[in-house]
Parts: sequence; C-alpha cells; structure tokens
Amino acid sequence: MKTLFSLLLILISPFSFSSEKGTITQMKGRKAVVVFDSDIPFRLGQSVFLSSPDGIELGLKTETRNLLERKNSVNLLGSYSSIKPKTGDTTTTFSLSGSYSWNWSQYEFGPIVAFSSTDTDGQGESSNSLGGYFDYNIIQNVPGQEMIWGGVARLLLGSETTTSTNNKQTDSSTTFEAGVQAKFFQLSQVLALRTELVFQNKKVEDDSTNGFVLNLGLQHYY
Repeated sequence: MKTLFSLLLILISPFSFSSEKGTITQMKGRKAVVVFDSDIPFRLGQSVFLSSPDGIELGLKTETRNLLERKNSVNLLGSYSSIKPKTGDTTTTFSLSGSYSWNWSQYEFGPIVAFSSTDTDGQGESSNSLGGYFDYNIIQNVPGQEMIWGGVARLLLGSETTTSTNNKQTDSSTTFEAGVQAKFFQLSQVLALRTELVFQNKKVEDDSTNGFVLNLGLQHYY
C-alpha cells in the first residue's frame, strides 16, 4: 500500500508500548482518526510505525523502528538473601547486574556489568565484575510469543574486596553460572519478567564456592 496515514493519535513511549487494536472511524485524503480499544497516553507530533499482526510494514517511514521486533534488549537482574543459621551470625547478600543483548530468536547474548555485597556481623565482601552471557531459547523469542524458556550461561571476571575490623584485602575473582531461564511477556510484548535458576561456581584466588542461585529481573526489548 502506498497511502501514508497521518494519524491524529500518536504512539506512546517505547518503555510502555504494547500491541493495541485500533479502528479507523474517519478518513479524509491522507488523514485518519483511529480509536483504540484501551486508553493510551499518546503524544502529538511523534512519528508512528504501523504493522500488521505479522510485523509487515504497511507503508510508513521505513527508518522508523518497529518495537515489536525484539531485536535488542536491556536487562536488570538481582537477588537478595538474609540467612541466619542455628549458631552463628546472619549473612546478608545482595547482588545486581545489568546487561545489553542482541536477540537472534534462538540465541541471545551480550555484555554484563555486575555488583554484589555480602555482610556477616561486621565483616563484608564486595565484588565488581564484567563479563558476558548467552541464552539458548528452546521456544524462539519472536513477536507474539508470551513465554520463552531455555538455557543460560554467564561468565564474569572481576575483583572481590574483603573488609574486616583491622584488615582490607582485594583479590581477583571468576564467576561461572549455568542453568535455565524463562521470560514472561504477560503484561507487554516488549517487557518481560525474567527468572533464572543457575548453578554458580565462584573462585576467588585459590578458594572456590558452589551453589544454586535464583535470579529475578526485568528485560525490556526494542
């Protein structure tokens, strides 16, 4: 179709965009009035991209990005625990990581920056790391899929600083994680709740620790 529609209602912000159904109620030349099924905070003057349910362009500006393509993503992932054994002090652990990824439907991968902190009765450990991660999606991550699941692997290289009353020591660290991941697009076609259950192996100098970790976060695609 060569006809270009200049809509009187314009697309919302990418961070809250989801697929919405609209009905054209009036047309005059190249202008149209479109009524959507739900209330959406449109902004006047913003370019809009129209696509069919299959994501095919209908003729608007070709340089405008279709948000539903899910080509890239930014991800914020975190975990928190506070454990008190029968004897001993409570150990509180907090971790946070941010990543960027490229989505090739079956595969997703990208760089990560991560931070973690552990405190046990005045003795603390903090680490800063850089690395990368890889998702293998058994269900391909394409527009329209509301639940994606598969495997995940992650490698982080960095340093860990241990602080006590009279001492402060910094050592190099290597963290490897492997397990399963799932992404749920229940509220939006571009914003997913990401869950992971991974087996973690962390090595600081000559010491090594192992265990299972549950990660929760949000992943926004564009």
